Amino acid sequence: PDTQEYAFLTGSYGYDALWTTPSMIRCYGLLDLLGYHEEVARHLDIYRIHQGETAPPGKAYPASNPGYYGTPDNLKAVNWITDHGAVMLAVATHALITRDRAFIDTWLDSLVKACDFVKDACANTNHNGIRGLPAPAVVNDGGGETQSTWMMAWFYKGFTTTIRLLRRVGHPRAAEFAQLAASFKTIFNRAFDEIG
Repeated sequence: PDTQEYAFLTGSYGYDALWTTPSMIRCYGLLDLLGYHEEVARHLDIYRIHQGETAPPGKAYPASNPGYYGTPDNLKAVNWITDHGAVMLAVATHALITRDRAFIDTWLDSLVKACDFVKDACANTNHNGIRGLPAPAVVNDGGGETQSTWMMAWFYKGFTTTIRLLRRVGHPRAAEFAQLAASFKTIFNRAFDEIG
């Protein structure tokens, strides 16, 4: 009520906070499929408005990045790095489903900045994890930093769905980001095979 913004205040244990990753599943996996497109757009907008204001939750990341989608500080309980990929996935999926040109035009610059965050995260070498993948960060309520499969899946799915949208609208950076996505997949698969 203080900001007149829409947000799903949800979460396990009844936390009075916004849990972004699960909320994004509600958007693209439920409400959009049921035709509640206006509600989805309304609840996504908070991430565009506050993009870059929340610090990515990992020591290897700079204190701020203009492309990072995180839960706004006044609504967060625990910041998960997966939130970034989840928001990308929800926004791009909504755009692909609805083909709403006004929505796409409103979000396009924001999504490109989000892709640049993925690019920066993959180029980051200030960590002891697997190089070429996003650096370790907080992925759950425990607060520990890791390069988990859960994290990589959200980044990759959000990134590649956004690339599909960029290709659909003929964005000039779609090929650049697609090349990075291919590298991401190759590095992840190799690392997964080596560990497994």
